[in-house]
Amino acid sequence: MAAYKSVRRKRMITLVVYTLMLLSAWTIYQLGVFAVFYDNIPILGLIIRNSIKYIIWTLPVLILLRHVYFSNPIEYLKLGGDVANGLVWGIAIGLIIVIYHAIRFFFIGDGSLRFDIDIYTWVHKIILIGFTEEVVFRGFILQKINEELEFIFANGIASILYVLIHIPRWYIDGLLQSEKRPYLLASAGFVLVFGLVQGYVLKKTKSLWACMVIHSINNLVTIIIGI
Repeated sequence: MAAYKSVRRKRMITLVVYTLMLLSAWTIYQLGVFAVFYDNIPILGLIIRNSIKYIIWTLPVLILLRHVYFSNPIEYLKLGGDVANGLVWGIAIGLIIVIYHAIRFFFIGDGSLRFDIDIYTWVHKIILIGFTEEVVFRGFILQKINEELEFIFANGIASILYVLIHIPRWYIDGLLQSEKRPYLLASAGFVLVFGLVQGYVLKKTKSLWACMVIHSINNLVTIIIGI
């Protein structure tokens, strides 16, 4: 029993260290390196920046699952199983999110329509978003915390961490300035709720594909309506 507790403690320490390293590495990259790989070389920048995000976010998860937690990454991350069911759930809930954003746009007046989405945005922020952010926060961090805590607490912690990973981008966009504080609070609130919903979607569907589809649909709609 003592040996088992020691192994669990070491694995939790590994998870904490990984999470801190992810937050630190992503902050440094966003604040210090991000613009270099896109402003002057769009296509090459697209490849380099997506590769960097994969290396910082996804690759360490795959390595940890295989060599530290001794799990099959596909099975653990819930990328196998009934993929079709996950896609159906993802599309259904994604449509609800579309309706929510449409109400905001047409009745509250948030945002402005834009359809000129460049290739970088399509690939980085819409198509591949699930293979980085969902793999890390729902597939890995949420499930690992849930092994030690009840789901409601695990989901809350994972969702708060998901908010924190957005802070460097909000800083770059100037949302931390006092005059933009209301928009910052609204953005943080939405990201928190979005993370919580995604956690319950994973719990219900047992498919990370559902979370990936929802994330892609959400990003596509928010980009189109400019919020």
